[in-house]
Amino acid sequence: MSVLLNFLLPLVLSWALSSRPCPGPCRCYQNLVDCEHRWLLHVPAMVPHGTWLLDLSGNHLKEVHSRSFLGLWSLRILLMSNNSLHTLHPQVEKPHLFRLNLDLSYNHIQSMDVGALVGLSSLSVLSLEGNRLEVLREGLLSPLTPLRKLTLLSLRGNQLTHVKFKTLLKLQTTSTHLHMSSNPWFCDCELQRVFGKIRRVRHLHVDDYEDVVCHAPAQQTGHTLASLDTRLCVAETATVLVITITVLLAVLGALVKAEYTHSGYLEPVDRVSG
Repeated sequence: MSVLLNFLLPLVLSWALSSRPCPGPCRCYQNLVDCEHRWLLHVPAMVPHGTWLLDLSGNHLKEVHSRSFLGLWSLRILLMSNNSLHTLHPQVEKPHLFRLNLDLSYNHIQSMDVGALVGLSSLSVLSLEGNRLEVLREGLLSPLTPLRKLTLLSLRGNQLTHVKFKTLLKLQTTSTHLHMSSNPWFCDCELQRVFGKIRRVRHLHVDDYEDVVCHAPAQQTGHTLASLDTRLCVAETATVLVITITVLLAVLGALVKAEYTHSGYLEPVDRVSG
């Protein structure tokens, strides 16, 4: 009897956990929970544990709390696009066994705090497209959040002007595709070097590199970064060289004048004035 109980108890518990009723404002179809365009201000409570697709897009969510998805062990697709999200708190849930697709596109996210992705180590797709990100913080992708399953990171349509190579290099995956276009990039030598390094890393792929368009400085506006090739760094090197030569000539001129005065070549002029 005890052997039978040990066998049946997990099944009974699993059935009980997955038998939560459908959240009031939503519609449920087996393992799919549709809460799209329901005027929600918060993530609904008591979502069935067996849910593998949860659609919260088109609502009025402003932040996602650390326990919002607690117990959703089977969740594989989480859609939260077109809300008013500005904050994503670290999740306390244990890592999912499956790959998780997370769509946070077209919200109001201006920055991602260090640790915001903690608890989401199973991320396979992360879309931050159409937000207001101005910087990708270096500690966001860290050993504390090893996103080794991430195959796609979309940063398209934000407010990024620069990005640090070290930040993206911390994506320790087999292969990650990056979407980086439609940002107001400041095209200088540093940006060209960063994209050059990214494109040389075997596991990173910028799918839309040909569409990365410069918004500044004025002389580069409207040009694609790809069309500028290595000219940005050549121009910067030439500018530095001109400045260096100008400074050296000024120093040499000052030294010559000082030596000229010290050697007494101006003495006849002094005698006349005396």
